[in-house]
Amino acid sequence: MAETALLLTLQPKDAIIRMLNDENGTNFPSGMFDFGQPEVISGRQTRIHLKVRRPVSKLDDVIPPSGELDFTFYRLDVEDHFRDVLSGWRPTLPTSTQVLLDELSRRMGQKFFLEDFVLESISRHNAAPYRLKAKAESLRWVGELEIMLIDLVSLQTYMADAVPPTLGRLSEARQLAEPALNMPFLNATPQLTMLDNLNPGQPAQQSAALLEFMRRVVPAPSARVDQQLRPWMLSTTPGPFNLRNARVIDWDLPPVWPYGYNPLLGTTLNRMLRVELDLALCNNFDGNRIDIPYRVDDFQTSDFNATPRLQQVGAVSMSDGTPWNIFLNNLQVAQVLTSLPVAGDFLINGDVPWVVNSAVPSRTNLYNAVVQYNGQRRVTDMPPRSSNLNRVIVLTMSEHNTGYRGNLTFHYRAPIVLNPTIPNADFGEDYFGAFNPQDNVGATTYSVVDGALAPGHTIDAITHGVRGKATATGSYRATVRVQDSRGVGVNYIYNYGVVIAALSLTGDAPNGQVGVPYYFRYNRYGGVGPYRFELSLGSVHGGVELDEDTGEIIGTPIAPGTYAYTLMMEDSRGVRTFLQDSFQILP
Repeated sequence: MAETALLLTLQPKDAIIRMLNDENGTNFPSGMFDFGQPEVISGRQTRIHLKVRRPVSKLDDVIPPSGELDFTFYRLDVEDHFRDVLSGWRPTLPTSTQVLLDELSRRMGQKFFLEDFVLESISRHNAAPYRLKAKAESLRWVGELEIMLIDLVSLQTYMADAVPPTLGRLSEARQLAEPALNMPFLNATPQLTMLDNLNPGQPAQQSAALLEFMRRVVPAPSARVDQQLRPWMLSTTPGPFNLRNARVIDWDLPPVWPYGYNPLLGTTLNRMLRVELDLALCNNFDGNRIDIPYRVDDFQTSDFNATPRLQQVGAVSMSDGTPWNIFLNNLQVAQVLTSLPVAGDFLINGDVPWVVNSAVPSRTNLYNAVVQYNGQRRVTDMPPRSSNLNRVIVLTMSEHNTGYRGNLTFHYRAPIVLNPTIPNADFGEDYFGAFNPQDNVGATTYSVVDGALAPGHTIDAITHGVRGKATATGSYRATVRVQDSRGVGVNYIYNYGVVIAALSLTGDAPNGQVGVPYYFRYNRYGGVGPYRFELSLGSVHGGVELDEDTGEIIGTPIAPGTYAYTLMMEDSRGVRTFLQDSFQILP
């Protein structure tokens, strides 16, 4: 049965079907079923009624003839699940349940869906405490949890300075530098969390994040805020508010503008983001930069840190034999960088080498950077700029780096490259999942250093892959370490499953001749052995017969004739399949 941590990465309906499949050794897709309302049996024990959307005859051995079944499972209690994990956590005041769930997803590494929780706008009247409540119809959660929300922003933030009695009209030429066009956004608003998704240097058309951000915080000028338009777009044709080729070039500037400080924003904003436009495509600005102010608080008594952690991807190609890919591969999680190999310059996207220097802070200084992750690229990581790069290392920058705040992601090529995945296996059938090693020097050896392969599977060092016949169904996770003659080793994580394949019978019996020994065996696949064969219609005789244990037709014919029949095969579960065939015995 899949563990809770894995089930929490799935959509609620997918998680229920995963539990159903694990319990019954099946492989149903969740889209096959209509889901009823969950019914409480007692406590967290829950019953859900599933109904097949369409007839699926091959599954009649598992699903009752009516095509419906009741499945019993346990939902999670919101308070029990969150209480210890969130002990002492005091998030800032979000604007809605969705924003709070997004923050929980980031903090806990799980995915929380709005369909499971009561949606409420969050304001000061219900924020101390706020009650996170599971919906009655939630397939995953029951109960509720009390969360204390810290209101870090007061109305004084917005009204720190008096609004001037009259505001002059803003001209198109002043849009670039006038921060009055930029809506103030602070810790308590979702815009600050949007900074996490911006990638400095990345053109806007490569990700929707910058377009969404600009539409949210830089509207077109209007007399009223509620009438402001969100005109930003991406187009290959020049025009106003065209964000194509725009990119974030800095996010940690002091909030000072050529035309003076905007009194509407007060004096509380302490950071500024700078976006660079392509004036060949965006033609309603007379300058190519837009400055956007925001605020980051320093928390003295809270371990919640709202500092934006903009990701920056450095594509490092280490396939040229330099020592860098081996050095990066050997770095361990929680290791602190205090030195780099001396052979060659560590270059990333430019001519300035990265360094480790305890005395001189700089934009490319990795001194005291901490390794947060090192391994295969995850679904949450940005894709590399080259398909040759198959590894990711994430470093948290220290105060010695003046160019990056938070995490910096490097892509590199492992010193030994294996296939990143192996296919699922069918129960009881011959299996081979190939590693296809590349870039190794000399012979390779393999070992499982964590987890386990499916029972019946082993690593074949001669053919470089996982081989054997699985003797149990389920999901398996194994960390395989490959090592070459240099002593260089790389770990690869393989997740794969073993399922019972659909029972099938194929073959076309050949013609025979009187007096000549006859032999033919049909091809069987899937199901669970042992198997039984019989002729449900027709017969064979005249010196030849069916072996009911193997499905072989054997013997020496004694008379000519034509034999037409239906062959039935049944596995140990009682599942049956049929094949019509015929052959002739010639004189």
